Amino acid sequence: MSEYAPMQGPMFGQPVPSQPLPPESTEFTPLPPEPRPAIDRGWRSPFRGLFGKSRRGHLLAQQMQQLMGQRVQVATFSGKLDGEVAGVYPDNFLVAKEGQRYYIRWDAIAYVTPVEEL
Repeated sequence: MSEYAPMQGPMFGQPVPSQPLPPESTEFTPLPPEPRPAIDRGWRSPFRGLFGKSRRGHLLAQQMQQLMGQRVQVATFSGKLDGEVAGVYPDNFLVAKEGQRYYIRWDAIAYVTPVEEL
């Protein structure tokens, strides 16, 4: 056959003759689904509490509620701040100082100490 011989088979746009499918084999049966492993009731996700309200924030909120209206010194990663506790919220608390308000998140606190008036 030469390299310029016409191709054999259907032309573009013509239907291709269908061939019968091979018979289904019965020697391979599908596997039953595997049972899902039971999770222990004691198992906890390592991400639990990572994005939600933390236990530390809850405890700090309870302690700061007792200091409402008192002067405190708060140390954060960016510095120290003296002021009066004006509000306590689930994720932060409010410190008022000379007409300015500062919202401080629980995660940013290094320590909080009450300041005694002389």
